[in-house]
Parts: sequence; C-alpha cells; structure tokens
Amino acid sequence: MAISLLGMPVLCPPVSPDMISPMKKLLAIITISLCFMLPSQADDIRDFQIEGMSIGDSALNYFSEKEIKKNIRIAYKKKDFTHVENNNYPFKNYDAVDINFKTGDPEYKIQSLSGVINYKNKSMIECKKQLKEIFNEISKMFPKWKKVAISTSVMKQMDPSGKSKQTWGGFFSDQGSITVGCVDYSAETFPKSMDHLDLTIRTKEFNNFLRFAYQ
Repeated sequence: MAISLLGMPVLCPPVSPDMISPMKKLLAIITISLCFMLPSQADDIRDFQIEGMSIGDSALNYFSEKEIKKNIRIAYKKKDFTHVENNNYPFKNYDAVDINFKTGDPEYKIQSLSGVINYKNKSMIECKKQLKEIFNEISKMFPKWKKVAISTSVMKQMDPSGKSKQTWGGFFSDQGSITVGCVDYSAETFPKSMDHLDLTIRTKEFNNFLRFAYQ
C-alpha cells in the first residue's frame, strides 16, 4: 500500500488485484468505516477503527492463526515487522484490509492497519474526490494532530519512469499517524498492479521502522 511518513512518501510493493473482490460502494466509507467518535475520544489513535479493527487489537480477534500465516507477504527487507494482506473476506466497506504486527509477537497485535478500495480501471478523479472527503472528516475528528495537506508526487523510488503517482494527505501525533491516499500505477511499468485508495493507521514505532524497512 501507499505509505506516508512524516510528510515523505515511503512505498510498499504494488498491489495485485488478483485476490481483490469487486469495489464496494464508496459513499459508505465516510459514514461507517471511519467509525465516528465523540470529540473527547478522537485524540486516541486506538479509537479509530477500520472494519471494526483498531491499533493494538490482537489480529486473532478477527482471523485465525492459520489465516494470518497464510496471508503473510514479504514486503520489507528488514524483518522487524510482518505484513499480512487479507483479501477475499466479506468486509463491509473495503476490498482488502492489510495489517502489520511485530515479527514473533504471539498475540499478533496490530501495529499498522490499512483499508483498501480497488480503483483499477476506475476514475482517479473519483478516487481523489473520495480522498478529500475522508481527509476532511479525519481533520474534524483529530483537530489537535499535525496536518499534512493533500499533495501529489511521482513515485520515483518505485517507478523510475516517473509515470506512477500517488496523492495523499495525513495526520501525525506522538501516537502515530493516519493517512489517506490514492495510488495511480503506470500501466506500462506495473500492468498487473491495482490502482487503489487506502486509509491507513500506524503506530509511531511502525512509522519509525518504515524509515529503514527497505534498506
């Protein structure tokens, strides 16, 4: 998924549509998947939910250990954290939910959580419109967090041709981050990759890991 760290883009491997179900109705993402909270609750990153899951939850509350191990994907050179892609599940608002946990953690506590919506062969204009709606809602929910305005950049780290782009904005605190973005892969460079919108929550520790994850 697209990763945004302290105002700088950090990228994970391209997303394949092979195991992603058809795109869900996008309007539901604002009213349901953001899981609106009272203002007094909104400063705690653990209160933010995606498909009922929160940072710090055990993934075993939602998936069997067999499922978790089956869905592990190699995403980083460093092995401090393990990446899991949960596709082909009957999620309400997303086509996939990705998680990361500390490698070797017997409880599989969620350190990063992403909801993904398939935009392959869909309009990026609509993706960016939805991105702005979500961004504005998060801004209301987390008014004290540092805001990084929405911007578009070329993903040169992943695609030297400069034809793949990402548009994203985010919110940061000493607890971690909440980012939302649209990723538009070059059909020439990544013909099998899936353009998508993702909403991602990360702990500060996981964000720090991402600085060195690909080295």
